[in-house]
Amino acid sequence: MRSLVYSACLSLVLVSPAFAQAPVPTLSQGEEGTLTLRDALDEAFERNPELVALRRGFAVAAAQPAQARYLEPPMLETQIWEWPLTTLNPARTGMYMFMMEQRLPGRGKRASRAVVADREADLVRHQVGVRTNEVLEEVRQTFAELALARDVVRLFDGQMPLLRDITDAATYRYAAGHAGQHDSLSSVLELSRLQANAVTWRARVQRAEAVLTRLMGRAPGTAVEGLVPQALTVIPFDPAGVALERHPDMAVANATVAREEAELARLSGERRPDFVVGGGYMLTPGSAGAWTARGGIMWPSAPWSRGGLD
Repeated sequence: MRSLVYSACLSLVLVSPAFAQAPVPTLSQGEEGTLTLRDALDEAFERNPELVALRRGFAVAAAQPAQARYLEPPMLETQIWEWPLTTLNPARTGMYMFMMEQRLPGRGKRASRAVVADREADLVRHQVGVRTNEVLEEVRQTFAELALARDVVRLFDGQMPLLRDITDAATYRYAAGHAGQHDSLSSVLELSRLQANAVTWRARVQRAEAVLTRLMGRAPGTAVEGLVPQALTVIPFDPAGVALERHPDMAVANATVAREEAELARLSGERRPDFVVGGGYMLTPGSAGAWTARGGIMWPSAPWSRGGLD
């Protein structure tokens, strides 16, 4: 009968609003101020190392289309002919030749390469959006988990003193002969169970704080401020329509298709020949010298190389 009374008292403590609202210090709140979910999302978006690296990679990809529109750099070449083995004096050589060569891609090839690079940059942009959504979703889940764990730890901290008082009272009553040993042992066991649960939830708090710190791009071990509770709202909408229109995975799929179509068009244009033009000046000591010119064309449809394009 006495154990039932103690169990009822403990149940009243667990549901009492006064203990739920008691100002009990939480873990790892060494810094002043509070942290809202919006602030956590903004900080993760700006400082998360993975997202920063992905955005910089997109900046590199976005520069590729402009680069693809330019010609390849020319080649400058110098040759010396008839240099006798008996002298190191370059003035006693037979002739100097200065050459410059420029490769000219076939018609439309630069434009098709620029289109492929542009589609590639668009694909990278959508991939960045997908990973950004994943990281921000991790922030939301970790934020909620940390808020729950801190509330539970605060509740345990509020219940622990009262349960200790109940345990002490049961022990004194047993020592005085006014209660049985069962009442004292039940209180001790309940206190041990509560302490074990408190240790588990404190570990969850520490783990959630470490994950949230990493996601927000903070230094390891940085304290997380007190969290501001979020109000839940329900907004009616068409999930299927929104997913088809705005979901990043759908955008990635469309960008991948566009990129492969552009790559196919570029490969089809590789059948067009490239050209090489060059010119130079031959300087012969003791004479006026002469100009030189050079031209070449690539033969993509040659019988021995046609299979590669096919």
